Amino acid sequence: MSQGTLHSIILIDDECAMCNRLIRLVAAADSKDLFRITGLDSIQGLALLENYHIDNPGKDRLILLEQNAIYEASEAICRILNQLKYYSWLGTCLRVLPVKFRDSVYYTIARNRYKIFGKAKKCSTDEKFTKKILR
Repeated sequence: MSQGTLHSIILIDDECAMCNRLIRLVAAADSKDLFRITGLDSIQGLALLENYHIDNPGKDRLILLEQNAIYEASEAICRILNQLKYYSWLGTCLRVLPVKFRDSVYYTIARNRYKIFGKAKKCSTDEKFTKKILR
């Protein structure tokens, strides 16, 4: 990664309860300590978006920055899952589906995520989660 780290960085909508659940899953299953997490609107997130020349990402996008490559939406989800203990099979299964279909499902859920999952109200204090936060 260009930011002086060997970790892949996941940028999320930190108000989204679904995104926060995904991040808790990542924190629990990331046995190789591959990932760091930050919000799209955080100081670190905004700096990363600028460094990677990502304009107006919108809060409905999950972004994975991995070795100077940018992955979004369903591809980011697949790449994250592929690297997690116990979940790599799911990432592989999702990749069988056509990208247009995966992204269509992803963006349909993303547009309705607050209605379906609600908003996140409190950050986790779980050590596995907090050590993943990019500071």
